[in-house]
Amino acid sequence: MKKLLLASALAALGASQAQAAVISYDYGVPIQEERTEISQSFNLDLFDSNLGTLTGVTFTALTTGTTELSLTNNAAQNQFVGARTEVNLFFTADNAILSAIFSTFNPFSNPILQLDMVAFSGALIPPGETIHSGEITGSDQITLSSNDYASLLGLQQTGGGQSLISCQSITSLIVQGGGGNVSSSQETYAGCAVTVSYQYEPASTPPDDPPTQVPEPTTLALLGLGLSIAGFSTGAMRRRKR
Repeated sequence: MKKLLLASALAALGASQAQAAVISYDYGVPIQEERTEISQSFNLDLFDSNLGTLTGVTFTALTTGTTELSLTNNAAQNQFVGARTEVNLFFTADNAILSAIFSTFNPFSNPILQLDMVAFSGALIPPGETIHSGEITGSDQITLSSNDYASLLGLQQTGGGQSLISCQSITSLIVQGGGGNVSSSQETYAGCAVTVSYQYEPASTPPDDPPTQVPEPTTLALLGLGLSIAGFSTGAMRRRKR
């Protein structure tokens, strides 16, 4: 009995897995970095409800960045400083569902994405000298799932459709120490990308034409026997007529 139940459970699981399907889209991949401040836009594809029943949505936002800093000591004595570039990314959308989710993130205090690129951590700058960081890189990503944001299941409509999404940056150069005697400059680049995956159960389709039935071996044997008897009877009748 246990084996039967296990077999039934596995069969049901296999049938369930066979019905599940996923369709995914990506935008801005590979990421194209631009000099900040940036404003990049993507046309996000909505799920076509004709395909079936939407059961899950995964939305991922990604960013990468590059920065170079230069610090100059304008004082008559050494200056001990730290410096970094901070890039906060925020998103907007013309879709009400995405717009509501994006609005829960504050671009200053709680950005949806952030690049924190440390160029100097305790650098000593002699009087009149300038130091350069070289190229510093950073990356970040966040995944929003319908498990946490059930409203994402609303990203669908009959026949599909699109939603315009924009990614924008707020860039800061943060210098610690120096007592106001250190001047700075930066050159920073950043870019965004978005991916979305829709998990769904495909809509049922009309059954295919019934397969042509092949006679079983027993049926073929009986048919052959019947033909043989018919042939024998015909031959006997001809001999009698003679």
